[in-house]
This record gives sequence, structure tokens and C-alpha cells, in this order.
Amino acid sequence: MSFDFRIFVEALASTALLRGALITILLAAAVQTASFLLSLPVASGLFSPKRPLRLTLKLYVWFFRAAPLLLILLFTWNGLPQIFPALRSRWFNPFLAAFIAMTIAGVAYNAEIMRSALASVGTGQREAAAALGLHRFQIFFLVVLPQAMRVAMPPLMNEFISTLKAT
Repeated sequence: MSFDFRIFVEALASTALLRGALITILLAAAVQTASFLLSLPVASGLFSPKRPLRLTLKLYVWFFRAAPLLLILLFTWNGLPQIFPALRSRWFNPFLAAFIAMTIAGVAYNAEIMRSALASVGTGQREAAAALGLHRFQIFFLVVLPQAMRVAMPPLMNEFISTLKAT
């Protein structure tokens, strides 16, 4: 039996495979974008002086980093329509279920990445910005976040690659 290169190329360039690759890339990009945007408030909340909020967020991060993604996917696709019967409609499709499940898990991973990146910015930077008269949100978005993103970008890219492979 010999290897037929023509059949290999036809299968590699098939419309089904290209459509699947496009869906994979779109899902991974959407999940990473949503989980990054949602992880910023979670990571900030992990520094909160309010103990109940901080413990709740730590529990969330711990649980969803420890839970297998397949279990979260199965619960989202099979369990959520049982709990919320409105999800049994046509608009709740596998893409949306995968997006929700992977975003829930991605927020936990990205929140831990952003927590460590935010912790890497020295308190002197915050104090200097406060001394200049900047408000709390200005300090966060103009001083702390740009410095934290320099630290967070490599692990966030690793997380995107993991998300891409998981789709």
C-alpha cells in the first residue's frame, strides 16, 4: 500500500476542514477577548479589602482552574438547559455553549495571570500617580494597567494558544 499524496492534499484543502479551522479560530479569539475583559475586574477584586468579595473570587478562580474543561462544557451544554428551560430554544447552539464554558474557565486562568501582573507593579507607581492628583480609575487605567500588560502579555499569549488547542 502506497501513500497517495493527491488524496491527502484534497482532504487538507476540503471545505469542511477549512470551515472547522475558521470556527476554531473565531471561537478561540472570542473566548480570549471576553475572558480577558472579564478577568480585569476579577483580578482587581482579588486585591479588595472586602473579605467576602476576595474569598468568593478566590473560590471561583480555584474551582474553575481545577475543574476539567470537558466537565464545564458538558455542564454548560447539558445542564444549563435543564436549569433554565428558555435555553432549549434554537439560539442556544453548540458554539454559544462552548463560548460560555470556555469563557468561564478562561476568566479564572486570565484573572490569575492579571492578578500576578498587577501585583508586579510597585506601590510607588500608584503613590506617584496619586500625588499627581489622578483618580483611582485614572491610576489603574493610565499607570498600573499599561505596566501590568507588559508583564501579562507572554502568559496571556500562552493562554490563547491553550484556548486555541482546546477548541
